[in-house]
Amino acid sequence: MKKILTSLLLGLVAYMTITAAETDLHDNRLYIAVGKSDDLSQVPISLHLENPTIDVTAIELHLILPEGSNVTHIEPTSRCATNHEITTSNTTKGFFVSIASNKIEKFDNTDGAVCTFYCDFSPLVDGDYTISTSGVFAIGVADDIVTCYTTDGQ
Repeated sequence: MKKILTSLLLGLVAYMTITAAETDLHDNRLYIAVGKSDDLSQVPISLHLENPTIDVTAIELHLILPEGSNVTHIEPTSRCATNHEITTSNTTKGFFVSIASNKIEKFDNTDGAVCTFYCDFSPLVDGDYTISTSGVFAIGVADDIVTCYTTDGQ
């Protein structure tokens, strides 16, 4: 009986496995764009996604801001479906954000901003600063195949 139960469980696990593939060769892009603002306490930084060939359902990254600045709030755009959820936290690697559909629904359209971070840069003094990303990836699902797109930070 124990062998039959083990065989059934292993068969179930094998059946539920989703194929995953990772590639750097694609024409999809995920990038940030800093917008203009007269108020340094509310500078918009938009997270853009171009996905002409893959239905992307989730994206994740760490936003790395200059020391002393912070994200005050995030607003999703109309590209997010009603079941996309934004999860955030401050980490030692930067401001973590994950935008994922809990029903594996794709982002609307194939180009444009997915969300906008509003950042407070008012504590900074005049000078040159770097805004970057790390740990960036996007997930696409088609025909029960999951494709993870990773990219270097920018």
